[in-house]
Amino acid sequence: MTIQAIEGDAYIDDIVEMLSLAHPQYPLTVADHREYKRFNEDMFLREWVAISDSGCVCGYATISQNHHEYTEGKYDIELVVAPGQRRQGIGMQLYQYLLATAAEQNAIGVRCYIDRTDLAGSTWASSLGFERTLVCCDVVLDVSECQIPSVDALAENAAALGIRVTTFATEMLSDPSAPHKFHTLSSEIRRDIPGPDVLADVPFEQFVKSLDSPNRLGDGQFVAIRDGLWIAMSTLWRRGADDVLQTGATGVVRSERGKGIAMLLKHYAVHYAKRRGAPQIITDNAEQNAPMRAINKKLGFVALPEAWLMEKSL
Repeated sequence: MTIQAIEGDAYIDDIVEMLSLAHPQYPLTVADHREYKRFNEDMFLREWVAISDSGCVCGYATISQNHHEYTEGKYDIELVVAPGQRRQGIGMQLYQYLLATAAEQNAIGVRCYIDRTDLAGSTWASSLGFERTLVCCDVVLDVSECQIPSVDALAENAAALGIRVTTFATEMLSDPSAPHKFHTLSSEIRRDIPGPDVLADVPFEQFVKSLDSPNRLGDGQFVAIRDGLWIAMSTLWRRGADDVLQTGATGVVRSERGKGIAMLLKHYAVHYAKRRGAPQIITDNAEQNAPMRAINKKLGFVALPEAWLMEKSL
């Protein structure tokens, strides 16, 4: 068995297959993996594969930073070993590459997500000094079974609240400053997302890059506006592997919370999914995010196996 550093698209099909196997609720395509790299091309990224004596890829490891979950000094890692090749020391060899690279970058910590059902993975991580710092509650909605108010009723609700519900795509047609307004709203909401760290703002230049993503659904990115101010959002994204939609983020600025605006936008998002013919909407919330978990439960989202954020200080 040998460990080989990756350049460009080398072994990309094998990598995508292994990552999809590790996180079956969030399957990837080659296009998805390339888009991740394009969006974060100015950030740190190193990848390795383990090649068996027969020439097959039997393991994959990466250490990186990305704009969506950036915390200064902390690096995200992913380590996967093919099921039939485990307990042979492959994971530990790959892990040594990750640790050495983290040291080169003067990292203060490394972190990874592990599915709750992966008992071997969580046990192994704990033995290496990783500690659980966040529980992510994955949930999925059967779109066809979800009963929600009519679009007319939603419009009446919005009027009663004194807000206008629209989409990012619609606003882009008439408001040149729409990207800046959406970026400002997104940044304010991100700062309140529960977690072990306050997430850094995604730079505006990066937000603009996301407009070119093949998975972006501008007409599925709903925003609430009051007196010209963008006060709430709920966004849907497509995923290349199937017709399931993923919620990017749902949030309301602090001064407008507790009025039912988040639920209203989620209702609009479900109507969109129904029109599109999407079978499911999938999303995740931190265990500490009780208000959003309550909204999703009321809508009919069903819990999937949790994912744990595991971190190790260096």
